[in-house]
Amino acid sequence: MELVRELWAVPLLQFIVYSILAGLIPGVLAALKRGDFSFALLGDWMRNKELYLLLPYLVVWVLAQGVDGPFSAIPRGAGATVELTLLSSIYNALRDLGLDGWLPESRLTKVG
Repeated sequence: MELVRELWAVPLLQFIVYSILAGLIPGVLAALKRGDFSFALLGDWMRNKELYLLLPYLVVWVLAQGVDGPFSAIPRGAGATVELTLLSSIYNALRDLGLDGWLPESRLTKVG
């Protein structure tokens, strides 16, 4: 139980848990709205989407803890990548629900 408390004290891990929940809830609601919710799809989403995207960055983040010198930015960069990945997942879940009208549209254009 002490390990859980120690892990929960890490702000990045708190962000991961809250972000997964913030993406999961609208995603489940969107699936219920479409009528295609199943627990198998939920497991596939966690395995193929969330864990597949997050695991490499989390491994780098964990391995780079305590790194000093010119490589000290590695944990922050890995953490920022995890955060951006989760925020995009939340955005996609809101878009699937049709609740993205208040979000800014992308201004990115193709170059070339």
